[in-house]
Amino acid sequence: MDKIISKCGNRCDLCPLYHGNVEKNERQKIIDGFTKYHGFTMKPDNFDCVGCLKEGKQSRENCNIKKCCINKNVDNCAYCNEMICSLLKMDIEVIEGSLKRNNGLLQKDYDIFYKPYEVVKNLNKIKNDLKKKG
Repeated sequence: MDKIISKCGNRCDLCPLYHGNVEKNERQKIIDGFTKYHGFTMKPDNFDCVGCLKEGKQSRENCNIKKCCINKNVDNCAYCNEMICSLLKMDIEVIEGSLKRNNGLLQKDYDIFYKPYEVVKNLNKIKNDLKKKG
């Protein structure tokens, strides 16, 4: 699967909630992992998300970052002059805070529960690629 970068910079193609990424029998492990690492219970109906770049089922249906990108007519936050605004900063702080609380976790758990949400890294790569082209 090709890289799929959401409006906020998440990697949908790596996200355990993205459509087809997790077998039905693995869903409880993902739910347990979100509870353990991020401190909230993921609902079974959050699975099979198509991402915010497509129409269809989305795990974060009322995402303010998506709305902002649509209003500003940008593909994602990397294309915005502000890039890391207060909306995005809140998401980043949640992930970074969770990662600090869970340092020393196994690589496989990092890959499932944190790597898809390396927002700053993903957006900076896009921004740098744009500078090289421009």
